[in-house]
Amino acid sequence: MEQVQKIYSKLNSIELLRIIGVILILVFHALHIIDEPRIIYPYFRMCWVFVECFFIIAGFFLPNILVKRTTFKDFAVTRIIRLFPVAFFATVFVNIFHFHKHFYEILPDFLLLSHIGLKSSQVALLGACWFLFVLFWCSCFYYCLLNIIKDKLKFNFTVVLIIYFALVMYTNDVGIQTHNAYGIFNIGILRGIISIGIGILIRLNFYNPENIKSIKNKIFFTILELFLFFYLIINLACIKYAEAPRNMVLYIFLFSFLIICMVNNAGYFSKVLNKVNLYPISKYSLSIYVMQNIPWIFLHPSQQISGYIYVTLFIISSTILGIIAYHVIEVPSRKLYKIFIEDLPNRMELNR
Repeated sequence: MEQVQKIYSKLNSIELLRIIGVILILVFHALHIIDEPRIIYPYFRMCWVFVECFFIIAGFFLPNILVKRTTFKDFAVTRIIRLFPVAFFATVFVNIFHFHKHFYEILPDFLLLSHIGLKSSQVALLGACWFLFVLFWCSCFYYCLLNIIKDKLKFNFTVVLIIYFALVMYTNDVGIQTHNAYGIFNIGILRGIISIGIGILIRLNFYNPENIKSIKNKIFFTILELFLFFYLIINLACIKYAEAPRNMVLYIFLFSFLIICMVNNAGYFSKVLNKVNLYPISKYSLSIYVMQNIPWIFLHPSQQISGYIYVTLFIISSTILGIIAYHVIEVPSRKLYKIFIEDLPNRMELNR
């Protein structure tokens, strides 16, 4: 496959989508806890669609492996270190202080076998962590595909076919990520295959930041960016759940168009956003997403506080725990990986 174009600048507009997506998913989960029947609080119930946005973003950055020329072993280990240390810690913490399950019951989480369809009831101890298992295995699948199919046209055609059939299965057998469509294809895996594949196609075919220079085109894409950005956020936050599942495909492709605009600095909106350094905030996104499982389990609703206060407490506690986990677990795990896995062979070679 031809050389993948390097990302030459920090895409802070994408970091903004991560931040907003995590916040809205926290709201979605908090409302699910206090109002599962969706009677008192019927809104914010489609915010889970932002997970598709996370998958697309992950797919967009996945072809970086072609630039770095990493081996599959390096890729897999790096992804595990990046995704799972906080999740493993939270799993152990919850099991010690709440569930008290036998070791063999949580072993699939540590073997990365939860939520991949081996058994529809095989779920992670921490529900929100399903995203990590799907992201890991779907990323591995596309990594292999990128290395097997070198011709760009053949790769595009293959991925489009895979996305199409996954989309057909998903839209015709919609369920939660613990469900297996047709008894075989896990819903979470299908969601990952669809959206990560779309992200890869965007990177390989629609990433050209210097392509749009005309002022007229910039104005057009600015209007498009603003429309897509606010339409998705407002619509997913305000639309009632019962009206929304049939529009799932529409949301996926609207997210795709928005990301294409943002990564290419197509309009002035994305151009301004990309100049604002949001990484000091967005770097906590993964840890906050994972650590929301702690208040989800331990922060129980009370009749003495309103639902809005509970949602606020849920978001604040998840954020605080996520920031702590990032500094105490995520950063040290990356440093240890760099010392003992990446740098050790080089140091051994120098000492010979």
